[in-house]
Amino acid sequence: MKKSVIAAGAASVALAAMPIVGAFALGGTVIDNINVTVGDGCTVTNENTERTVTLSATAGAAAVTADGDVINLVCNTTDWVGTAQGTGLNGATDLYKDADNKIATGATYSGDTSAWGFKLSSEGGAVAAAYTDYAPVPASASQAITGVAKSATITPSYTVFAAADQEAGAYTGQVTYVFAVND
Repeated sequence: MKKSVIAAGAASVALAAMPIVGAFALGGTVIDNINVTVGDGCTVTNENTERTVTLSATAGAAAVTADGDVINLVCNTTDWVGTAQGTGLNGATDLYKDADNKIATGATYSGDTSAWGFKLSSEGGAVAAAYTDYAPVPASASQAITGVAKSATITPSYTVFAAADQEAGAYTGQVTYVFAVND
């Protein structure tokens, strides 16, 4: 009789444990499948919101030029573009000293008229023909460079000529470069 009580007790313990094990098995499983889409994009790795290029011109003398800081661009596609636009005082392309004294952007850097302009050079980007030599700064966003590699270094250069009668003083202007993936 002792054997049957022990056997019945062991069987009761085993049956009492089964619903607990069964509850885990019957509850189900959840699997999250993760899908990520990485979009096209570009980053200027040495981005600084405002950079300064300084030129010193003598009235009536030859044009002076200076390179700006190199722009380092990294993209995850070769399908990118860069635009340039004069964004000086009130969005203008002129270099301003004051309301009466300015230097307009232009294509001739000698003679009787003051003028200033820019050009671009690049490794990893194809510069638009219009901007491979000094040219007027565009008033609206103009495509200036296109991607040929996923990363590029772009060097803007500037020139200014001050005519003999150009008022002495400090003149300021601005060019904004924007880089984006083609739509």
